[in-house]
Amino acid sequence: MLIAALTATCAASIPDDDRPDWRSPGLIGNGGWPFSRAAIPQEESEGASYIPGSSVLALPGGKARLIPFGLDDPVTLPRDDPRVTEAVHADQAWLADGSVPGMTAAEREAAGRALLDLRMLTLPNGASTASWYGAWNYMWPRDGAFGAAVFAATDR
Repeated sequence: MLIAALTATCAASIPDDDRPDWRSPGLIGNGGWPFSRAAIPQEESEGASYIPGSSVLALPGGKARLIPFGLDDPVTLPRDDPRVTEAVHADQAWLADGSVPGMTAAEREAAGRALLDLRMLTLPNGASTASWYGAWNYMWPRDGAFGAAVFAATDR
Protein backbone atom coordinates (compact mmCIF):
# COMPACT_ATOMS: atom_id res chain seq x y z
CA MET A 1 0.00 0.00 0.00
CA LEU A 2 2.80 2.40 0.91
CA ILE A 3 4.67 1.61 -2.30
CA ALA A 4 1.53 2.20 -4.37
CA ALA A 5 0.96 5.57 -2.67
CA LEU A 6 4.55 6.65 -3.22
CA THR A 7 4.46 5.53 -6.83
CA ALA A 8 1.22 7.41 -7.47
CA THR A 9 2.37 10.65 -5.87
CA CYS A 10 5.88 10.59 -7.33
CA ALA A 11 4.67 9.67 -10.80
CA ALA A 12 2.14 12.49 -10.66
CA SER A 13 4.97 15.00 -10.35
CA ILE A 14 7.12 13.71 -13.23
CA PRO A 15 7.10 16.41 -15.90
CA ASP A 16 5.78 15.69 -19.40
CA ASP A 17 8.16 15.58 -22.33
CA ASP A 18 6.18 18.38 -24.01
CA ARG A 19 7.66 21.72 -23.14
CA PRO A 20 5.07 24.29 -22.04
CA ASP A 21 4.71 27.54 -23.95
CA TRP A 22 6.17 29.62 -21.10
CA ARG A 23 9.62 28.04 -21.27
CA SER A 24 12.25 30.65 -21.98
CA PRO A 25 16.04 30.65 -22.18
CA GLY A 26 16.25 33.97 -20.37
CA LEU A 27 15.05 37.52 -19.89
CA ILE A 28 15.65 40.86 -21.46
CA GLY A 29 14.93 44.03 -19.57
CA ASN A 30 16.10 47.41 -18.47
CA GLY A 31 17.14 48.83 -15.16
CA GLY A 32 15.48 52.18 -15.78
CA TRP A 33 12.08 53.59 -15.15
CA PRO A 34 9.60 52.32 -15.94
CA PHE A 35 11.07 48.96 -14.99
CA SER A 36 10.41 46.45 -17.76
CA ARG A 37 11.31 42.85 -18.41
CA ALA A 38 10.20 40.18 -20.85
CA ALA A 39 10.91 36.52 -21.43
CA ILE A 40 12.74 35.57 -24.58
CA PRO A 41 10.45 33.33 -26.64
CA GLN A 42 12.01 29.97 -27.44
CA GLU A 43 11.71 30.54 -31.20
CA GLU A 44 13.71 33.79 -30.90
CA SER A 45 16.57 32.22 -28.98
CA GLU A 46 18.03 30.08 -31.78
CA GLY A 47 21.50 31.43 -32.55
CA ALA A 48 21.09 34.28 -30.06
CA SER A 49 23.33 35.29 -27.16
CA TYR A 50 23.59 38.13 -24.71
CA ILE A 51 25.92 40.95 -25.66
CA PRO A 52 28.67 40.60 -23.01
CA GLY A 53 27.95 42.48 -19.81
CA SER A 54 24.38 43.30 -20.80
CA SER A 55 20.79 42.13 -20.91
CA VAL A 56 20.60 42.89 -24.63
CA LEU A 57 20.13 39.83 -26.80
CA ALA A 58 22.24 39.69 -29.99
CA LEU A 59 20.25 37.95 -32.73
CA PRO A 60 21.52 36.45 -35.97
CA GLY A 61 21.61 38.82 -38.92
CA GLY A 62 22.95 41.86 -37.08
CA LYS A 63 19.84 42.49 -34.97
CA ALA A 64 19.36 42.94 -31.23
CA ARG A 65 16.35 42.45 -28.96
CA LEU A 66 15.94 44.71 -25.96
CA ILE A 67 13.57 46.90 -24.02
CA PRO A 68 14.84 50.48 -24.43
CA PHE A 69 14.62 52.81 -21.43
CA GLY A 70 11.17 54.31 -21.14
CA LEU A 71 9.42 51.49 -23.03
CA ASP A 72 7.51 48.50 -21.72
CA ASP A 73 7.73 46.13 -24.68
CA PRO A 74 10.69 44.48 -26.41
CA VAL A 75 11.84 45.74 -29.79
CA THR A 76 14.17 44.27 -32.39
CA LEU A 77 16.65 46.78 -33.76
CA PRO A 78 19.81 46.78 -35.87
CA ARG A 79 22.81 46.24 -33.55
CA ASP A 80 24.25 49.58 -34.61
CA ASP A 81 21.13 51.47 -33.44
CA PRO A 82 22.07 54.02 -30.73
CA ARG A 83 19.43 52.56 -28.37
CA VAL A 84 21.25 49.23 -28.44
CA THR A 85 24.55 50.94 -27.62
CA GLU A 86 22.88 52.95 -24.84
CA ALA A 87 21.33 49.85 -23.25
CA VAL A 88 24.58 47.85 -23.43
CA HIS A 89 26.61 50.70 -21.96
CA ALA A 90 24.04 51.25 -19.18
CA ASP A 91 24.19 47.58 -18.15
CA GLN A 92 27.99 47.52 -18.33
CA ALA A 93 28.20 50.72 -16.27
CA TRP A 94 25.84 49.22 -13.67
CA LEU A 95 28.11 46.19 -13.36
CA ALA A 96 31.27 48.33 -13.27
CA ASP A 97 29.81 50.52 -10.53
CA GLY A 98 29.89 47.56 -8.15
CA SER A 99 32.16 44.60 -7.74
CA VAL A 100 31.71 41.47 -9.85
CA PRO A 101 33.19 38.46 -8.02
CA GLY A 102 35.31 35.77 -9.60
CA MET A 103 38.94 34.66 -9.87
CA THR A 104 38.93 34.10 -13.64
CA ALA A 105 37.36 35.88 -16.59
CA ALA A 106 34.88 33.02 -17.00
CA GLU A 107 33.84 33.22 -13.33
CA ARG A 108 33.41 37.01 -13.57
CA GLU A 109 31.36 36.62 -16.76
CA ALA A 110 29.06 34.08 -15.06
CA ALA A 111 28.75 36.27 -11.96
CA GLY A 112 28.00 39.32 -14.11
CA ARG A 113 25.29 37.43 -15.98
CA ALA A 114 23.80 36.29 -12.64
CA LEU A 115 23.84 39.86 -11.30
CA LEU A 116 22.10 41.16 -14.43
CA ASP A 117 19.48 38.42 -14.15
CA LEU A 118 18.94 39.15 -10.45
CA ARG A 119 18.61 42.84 -11.31
CA MET A 120 15.81 42.00 -13.76
CA LEU A 121 14.06 39.93 -11.09
CA THR A 122 14.28 42.75 -8.54
CA LEU A 123 11.39 45.18 -8.68
CA PRO A 124 11.77 48.93 -8.10
CA ASN A 125 10.43 48.48 -4.56
CA GLY A 126 13.34 46.11 -3.78
CA ALA A 127 11.38 42.85 -3.81
CA SER A 128 13.19 40.09 -5.69
CA THR A 129 10.82 37.70 -7.39
CA ALA A 130 11.77 34.06 -7.68
CA SER A 131 10.92 33.96 -11.38
CA TRP A 132 9.29 36.03 -14.08
CA TYR A 133 6.63 33.35 -14.58
CA GLY A 134 3.28 32.63 -12.98
CA ALA A 135 3.22 31.14 -9.50
CA TRP A 136 6.90 31.96 -8.90
CA ASN A 137 6.51 35.63 -9.83
CA TYR A 138 6.32 36.80 -6.24
CA MET A 139 8.75 37.47 -3.44
CA TRP A 140 9.92 34.51 -1.36
CA PRO A 141 11.61 35.65 1.88
CA ARG A 142 14.54 33.22 1.41
CA ASP A 143 15.19 34.39 -2.17
CA GLY A 144 14.81 38.03 -1.16
CA ALA A 145 17.36 37.54 1.62
CA PHE A 146 19.83 35.91 -0.78
CA GLY A 147 19.27 38.71 -3.30
CA ALA A 148 19.81 41.39 -0.66
CA ALA A 149 23.01 39.64 0.46
CA VAL A 150 24.28 39.44 -3.12
CA PHE A 151 23.58 43.11 -3.80
CA ALA A 152 25.21 44.10 -0.51
CA ALA A 153 28.31 41.95 -1.15
CA THR A 154 28.75 43.37 -4.65
CA ASP A 155 27.91 47.01 -3.77
CA ARG A 156 24.87 46.92 -6.02
